[in-house]
Amino acid sequence: MEVARWGYRLILLREPENEEVVRHLAQKAISTRILRDTLVRSPEARSQAAFPTSLQSMTGAEPAQAIQIEVSPEQQRELFHRVQAVWKRLGETKPHWSVLTGDEFLPDKIEKTVDEFYRSGVSNISTMLRTLERNGIDASKLRSVMDFGCGLGRLSAALSPHFERVIGVDISSSHLTLAREAIAKRGLANVEFTQLEAIDAVNRLPQVDLVFSVIVLQHNPPPVIRALFAALLGRVAPGGAAVIQIPTYLPAGYSFDVARYLHEGGKDMEMHAIPQHEAFAAIRAAGMEVLEVLDDSWTGMGRSNTFVVRKP
Repeated sequence: MEVARWGYRLILLREPENEEVVRHLAQKAISTRILRDTLVRSPEARSQAAFPTSLQSMTGAEPAQAIQIEVSPEQQRELFHRVQAVWKRLGETKPHWSVLTGDEFLPDKIEKTVDEFYRSGVSNISTMLRTLERNGIDASKLRSVMDFGCGLGRLSAALSPHFERVIGVDISSSHLTLAREAIAKRGLANVEFTQLEAIDAVNRLPQVDLVFSVIVLQHNPPPVIRALFAALLGRVAPGGAAVIQIPTYLPAGYSFDVARYLHEGGKDMEMHAIPQHEAFAAIRAAGMEVLEVLDDSWTGMGRSNTFVVRKP
């Protein structure tokens, strides 16, 4: 508890609001490193005038990582189905925790924290809307939005007041069952959900004015990230935009080899990345304009980017 209290003093330069927030941080941060990183990556710390932005940046001296992107169609389908199986199981066992991995969202606590879970989406959407505004995009002129990797509809619900049509898409049938229940409970008539049952089915999703996806693609192997990212750009209607987050460099030692992965991996929630140049190649191929590339803190390690792009 005392370490958490001093974390507030040293990093946020203030006293904590109350003992409850100190207790929550102390329980969540199981090591000094995690406590430090949690506070350093917080919006409050990053908004400080003298905050060292280099803490969130790469130096340029990082080595290349061996990441296999090109695979056969059969391998790509197998990778996708492995991810789908993992997330279906998580939706049946730890649905809310699988979206926001805080202990407060585990099954034995979610009855008391479910409202907090859905309220958290409001802040995320507010940030996204400010991002659009900063890049000269008037969100009021965007009528439809796709929440890709919608999970339990946490962001779909928060998007509902701002768009005429919200389309939530997810690979997990178990998550979508709970998402439909949550949206119905809240009486949000402009939200609909679709299950993505195959990787090439992205190309059959409707075109929308905005594609939005955060903390989603990172849980797929690199060949699937690249394929989904490229396909999602194709679902943006002319004059529309996309705001999509992808890890583009993970800590030293990360690599991906499809043969090894198919032999050993795909058994639990995972973190993956694609090189940033692969994302740029997909954007060029889609004929889209890059407006902004944000260094974000969604992964908590390595480099994660939010790509803000527009279709002419």
